[in-house]
Amino acid sequence: ETADGPAAKKGGFKGMDCPFSKSEFLTHAAHTTMTLELEPKEFKTGYGYQKGGGIAKVEADGPDSEKLGNKIAYVRPSCIANIIGTAAGSKEKPTLESFKKAAKAFSVTFDIWPVEFGTGSFGWMAH
Repeated sequence: ETADGPAAKKGGFKGMDCPFSKSEFLTHAAHTTMTLELEPKEFKTGYGYQKGGGIAKVEADGPDSEKLGNKIAYVRPSCIANIIGTAAGSKEKPTLESFKKAAKAFSVTFDIWPVEFGTGSFGWMAH
């Protein structure tokens, strides 16, 4: 701490300036695809596959448009795929040991579309 208040934090993610407004994004951003590599993962409530962390680049207006000036959006994609029946107390679940032995990472491609989220932020979503 300093005499002027709390000490400035060092390190960490600094963020990036978004190259377009929310209105521009929602009007012109492309429906596109994103491929994620899901890794086997043990969760507190079972197990399955996950991709999280990291930053990906997406050409916001897609490859066939220049409505957003071919600007790149930096996104933090994530995906969690729970294996149904692996939660604690499930009677018919495979064992964690057999899952760990057999589970392999795999790629999955999602169709993604531009949205405004409930928080007011914006980006792409997939289900």
